[in-house]
Amino acid sequence: DYYGSSVGKFCYQVLFYGADTCLAASNWACACQEPVMNIPNAFNPYSGNPDNRTFRPAAEFVDDYSLSVFDKRGALLFRSRELADGWDGRVRGSLLCPRDSYAYVITYRSADGRSFEKRGFVNLVY
Repeated sequence: DYYGSSVGKFCYQVLFYGADTCLAASNWACACQEPVMNIPNAFNPYSGNPDNRTFRPAAEFVDDYSLSVFDKRGALLFRSRELADGWDGRVRGSLLCPRDSYAYVITYRSADGRSFEKRGFVNLVY
């Protein structure tokens, strides 16, 4: 048997069957997968490749995810708690920001409850 979660906790149990019945079962063994976070350093809203049109980290085995993007003065331009949502380079979905570097803060938790924070800059190019 097996059960797991999208945030990286996996548990297994070995079952021994004989003649259509379960004769023995092992203890459950559980393991936590380390979170994976790959963060791009640039994106182009007009790119021919749809994957490059938004600033969106590629992540696996994370929980309680949050992405915030700020301009140089510290004004919040974008915030999301969904991994599928990326920043399209616009101020709250309206005007396209100028070509520049923008600060981001990403927070998330692992399956075993550890908290992580990543800070950096992403370049908006077009």
